[in-house]
Amino acid sequence: MEFRLDIGKKSWRLIFDGSKRCKKNLTNIPERGNISMNDITPIKILGVPVHPYTMEGAVNKIIERVLQSKKTLVVTANAEIIMMGQSDTEYMKILNKAALVLPDGAGTVWAGRKLGYEVPERVAGYDLFLNLMSEAAHKKFKVFFFGAA
Repeated sequence: MEFRLDIGKKSWRLIFDGSKRCKKNLTNIPERGNISMNDITPIKILGVPVHPYTMEGAVNKIIERVLQSKKTLVVTANAEIIMMGQSDTEYMKILNKAALVLPDGAGTVWAGRKLGYEVPERVAGYDLFLNLMSEAAHKKFKVFFFGAA
């Protein structure tokens, strides 16, 4: 199971490896895949689908996908990320293909609420990363890091 975590201009590709070997194809962006009953319908902020999960809900959803061996692109979207999608059509395509776009930033939370949606909290990328690493340790997942700053 692999997913990419975008925090601002930095990206990390994390690969959780059970008994399967790591695949070297790092250029393909995974599709959203099948939607489970636990999925939250994304809200649209300037055309970007933002999933209003709590931190706990986001961690649980990602772990669920890890256990199902689903490739998962996760974007933590602050205002800069959403605005970049407005001027970069390829980036907007990536945002729309992501399995999860989480509200990282007060501006994203504010915009969602201003548009009348229930956005429970900010899900900061760094905090999500720490929570996922903690869960990976408890569940004995192997974690690999690819990327550069």
